[in-house]
Amino acid sequence: MIQDGIGISVLCPAWVRTHIYKSHLGSPTGKSGLGVARDEGTLSAMQQVVENGIAPELVGEWTADCVEADRFYIFTHPSMLQYIDERHAEIRADYAACAADERLAAEPDALPIPT
Repeated sequence: MIQDGIGISVLCPAWVRTHIYKSHLGSPTGKSGLGVARDEGTLSAMQQVVENGIAPELVGEWTADCVEADRFYIFTHPSMLQYIDERHAEIRADYAACAADERLAAEPDALPIPT
């Protein structure tokens, strides 16, 4: 917990029973801002996955428990670990590119590449 009693948590939900797959319907153009559900087949598949997701009430309870436990990242699906690992690899690759760039490596406060 931060000194002033204010903490921050990041909720990273996977498939939760919401109407997020319909979010594009409220846009002025009716197009998906996510760039995902551009055709009826994709929208239908997203709808199926989301409607079979976990209950939002469960996510709410879990989120409250995690906030109380001062967790920064809150995940809803243990099965998403492979995607977290993939994202981690992307972040490390981008960091390595930054550290290898001569323009940035010359900085006196440059951070070393973690191992």
